[in-house]
This record gives sequence, C-alpha cells and structure tokens, in this order.
Amino acid sequence: MKTLFKLWLLIVIPFTAFANPVGNVYMKLKGKIGEKFSITMDIIISKEPSKPQSISGSYYYDNIGTPLDITGKLDDAGNFELTETDSKGNVTGTFKGAFIGKTEMKGVWINPKTKKETPFDLKEVPQNIALFDFEEQNHAYCDYADRNKKSTKKDTLSYYDTLCSEMNVAMVYVKNIKPAACTKINNILLNTLLQMGMGETKYKSINELLRSIDTMEDFSYSDSEYGMSVISNEDDRLCISVSYWANTGGAHPNGYSNYVNFNTQTGDTIMLKDILIAGANDSLTAKAKREFIRANGSLEENDWFFGNEFKLAYNFVITKGGLLFQYNSYEAGAYAMGAPQFFIPKGELVGIIKQEYLK
Repeated sequence: MKTLFKLWLLIVIPFTAFANPVGNVYMKLKGKIGEKFSITMDIIISKEPSKPQSISGSYYYDNIGTPLDITGKLDDAGNFELTETDSKGNVTGTFKGAFIGKTEMKGVWINPKTKKETPFDLKEVPQNIALFDFEEQNHAYCDYADRNKKSTKKDTLSYYDTLCSEMNVAMVYVKNIKPAACTKINNILLNTLLQMGMGETKYKSINELLRSIDTMEDFSYSDSEYGMSVISNEDDRLCISVSYWANTGGAHPNGYSNYVNFNTQTGDTIMLKDILIAGANDSLTAKAKREFIRANGSLEENDWFFGNEFKLAYNFVITKGGLLFQYNSYEAGAYAMGAPQFFIPKGELVGIIKQEYLK
C-alpha cells in the first residue's frame, strides 16, 4: 500500500522444476502456512533495468481478511525473501523460499520474535478476476546539469544542481474483462495519474508529463516517480493505487497516493457513498475513529489531525475482510508521523455497509 511496505535461515529446495516468472507479472496465489492457516496472496513481480526483480503486494489470512503488506527481492535462480509488515510498518514475519515452476511458491514463514520456521506452499489459482499488462517509461533531462557543471558559479552549486532530472512512469492496464469496462477503467487510471503531482498543470499524455522536466529552471533538479499498484482484486471489485513521489532537493521528498475502487463488470468507480447504507455515515465515522486510535494511538497525545476533529481518510479499499483506510502524509499528522492506516473488520460494518460489499 503506497503507502504503502518493509532472520534468515537457509532452506534447501530442489530447483529442477524451476522457471522464473519474468516481470512484470501479477499473480494471485492461495495456500497454507503450516497445516492450519489458509492464506491468499496478491503480488506483482517487477523488473527495472539493471536492477534485481522485486516482489510487492499483500496477503491475508482467509478467516480474518486483514491485509498485510509484503515486499522483497527475487533473484535469477528463483529465490525470494519477502518482508511482511503491519499497518504501522512493524515487521510481522518473513517469507523465504523459491518458485517451483512458474505458478508455485514454496518455503518457510519465519516468526520475527521466536525465529520459528513454518513451511508454506502457495499455488496460483485461476479466478474470474482482473488481469493486467504493465508499461514503464522514463526520461532524463541533463542540459541544466551539464551547463551547471561548467558554470563559473560552480563553487556555490549544491549537489543536486549537477544531477540530471529524471522521471519514471509505471502504468497498470486492465486487459481481460469486458472491453467497455477495460476502456473505462484504463482511461480513469490514466487521467488520475496525469493529474498527480505538486503543480497545477494537468497533462494530456504520458509523453507530455515526461517532457515537463525539460522546462525546469536552471540550477534546479527533480527526481520523480509516477506509479500504480494493485491493492485488492477480488470477485468483481478492484482497487488500484495511483501514486506520486518526488525529490526536488528540499528537506525531504514528497508524495501521495490515490486509491481508486472499481466495479470490474461495469468499469464504474466505487465511492464511499456508494457502499454506505443511507444515514450510516455517523456510525461509520464513530467506528473509524475507534479503530484509528487503536491502531495509531491517542488523537490528543499524538496531535493527530493537528488538534482538529477526526476525519475519515479519502483513500479506502474494500477488502475480503472489511474496509482499509489509508491517509497520505500531512492528512492526519505531521510528515514525521508518516501515512497512518486503520482497518474495520466486516463484522463491525453490518448495518453500515450495503450487504453486497460484506460478502
């Protein structure tokens, strides 16, 4: 979740059946940790030029439904290490193992406190859900950097003044559902991405967005990323996070994410008002405030919402187990407080959320 996502003992696994999935690939897998715990995992395997393949996504225990973030690396031999984190960013476990063939992940789950290893085995499952294509574009602009290096004022230049400005744009395209729904969803995602960023300019194409760094002022620098990730993909519902991140040489980078929920049968977006039972907004807010405090601590002691009243996050996702709400930096607290989130289990949403969203 862009928000966001962050022990090892050797395990020997036969690799004779191994065939490394090539990024960029989306997979939904089901299986068990040990004999008791059935889980569902959604991952994207990504490959950037000259970098190791990475794995990111989430998983949930089928009897609970609360998503846990996972992120890690996949090497050329098919070995992976995935770090599991909760809503506060605390490490709650590690998956270590390898791909067996293109559709099976096998290894051990490691408890970070006890170091106990529990075997897991996950297999990709065919389901009537959205599938995706991925596209990545990047652009570097070095004219100002080259000029600054030759400047007579170079003794006053900062480190950033001699760097090329760079932008990377990573797109996700839905590809396998009804053509009209695909077109609608992909257009909404593209328009959402083109409206991201810290300025007021609304770009008409990815190429225009990429070329926007060519018009920066001299002695300036920007390293920015625009991206998309699959947050939830269940039945006829899909949530994609569209994110922006930039470092322009200030005190710290800035960024934010927009969660966009879709009905994959129609391509329509799903807003919070669409899933609420009439008159239930106050009840939802009360439960949300309680769960926020439980997950993130006292509003007053932590100065959440800068001393103002609690507010629901704009970003939410309908998961198998309930509703996950995600704040961006500065929406609930100071930058140093991060991007808090909280989860309301579906058992707490009866009488608040329409029945079709509690299945």
